[in-house]
Amino acid sequence: MDVTVEAIDGTRFNNEYWQQTDYPTPETNEEGEVTNVPDELVDTVNGEEVEWTQPTATNPGPRNITSNQEWDMEVVFGLNTYPRNPLTNSVFFEGANPLYNPVGYYPGFDAEQLFQNAREATTQEELADALIELFANLAEEQPYIMLAFPDDTVGYREGLEGPIENFSNGWNLPAWRYGE
Repeated sequence: MDVTVEAIDGTRFNNEYWQQTDYPTPETNEEGEVTNVPDELVDTVNGEEVEWTQPTATNPGPRNITSNQEWDMEVVFGLNTYPRNPLTNSVFFEGANPLYNPVGYYPGFDAEQLFQNAREATTQEELADALIELFANLAEEQPYIMLAFPDDTVGYREGLEGPIENFSNGWNLPAWRYGE
């Protein structure tokens, strides 16, 4: 393996590698329904034709158009899939059209259904069954490889306004505050 290390700042990585501003978009009719998907937004995954019908800056399409620079490893953003609440991480694995999919990953298994099974579970056994199958599939496909999972516990002093039960990636300086 030939590795080239290039140190760049987070802003450059975000603008040139992670998010896109110039990507193809599907044609729509007056009602907003997709009428034609450009070839660049179609890929074959595990024998299935998949269309990216809602491209965004953080999900511009399949892997062939996700970056204007070639790269296959980054250690810039602290993304994680900590299993504090695995259901909040579905955005990473929901296929072609979630809001956030900057690497163009499309699961080769029915991730959406497994997340749905977990959300609808009424017993711990049903929840465990859905998550075990989900994690086993993700371990097999390795769409993202998290290099480190620090042994930490995140807590906040009483009175903090702003946090919600959702995927968190640390302190949200503009939105979180302590009241007076």
